[in-house]
Amino acid sequence: MADKSECPGCGAYLSSVRTALRDGDPMPCCGLSHAAAMEITVIRETKANESVTRLAEDAITRADAAERELAKLRRWMQRVRSVVAENPME
Repeated sequence: MADKSECPGCGAYLSSVRTALRDGDPMPCCGLSHAAAMEITVIRETKANESVTRLAEDAITRADAAERELAKLRRWMQRVRSVVAENPME
């Protein structure tokens, strides 16, 4: 049986999560970045009270999702700019 780890973002318990944590990759199940996953892990290990831990986990997860969305929007806008440059309005 393969070793598994729990995803700090969504709670999935998979061997691919363990591999992603080891290799520094985003989480395969929810896309949480490796950096955000490690931040959540550190917060959990500090044994802060549960409400503070939950707030911090939620904030990190939301911030990471927002950064991923921003990256998608930037890629999309880059494509829009190239189409507009190829077809200038007169």
